[in-house]
Amino acid sequence: MKEEKNELLKWLKQGNSPYSNDLYIFDESDRPVDFIEAIRAEQEFYNEEWRIRLFAENRMCNILSAPEPVSD
Repeated sequence: MKEEKNELLKWLKQGNSPYSNDLYIFDESDRPVDFIEAIRAEQEFYNEEWRIRLFAENRMCNILSAPEPVSD
């Protein structure tokens, strides 16, 4: 929360509006979402991307560490 506030203050000091964002994130009506909503969406995206990568890496480790099939 404090980090969001600091980011918003930096954004405002650059002369930007709190009702716009530089991430080009829009709502369903094709209007830009406000700055806080945009950085939250960006964080959610990166958290989801991280979970997907972690799942893929774990799956690959499980495949690579699986015992070789025994042939008769």
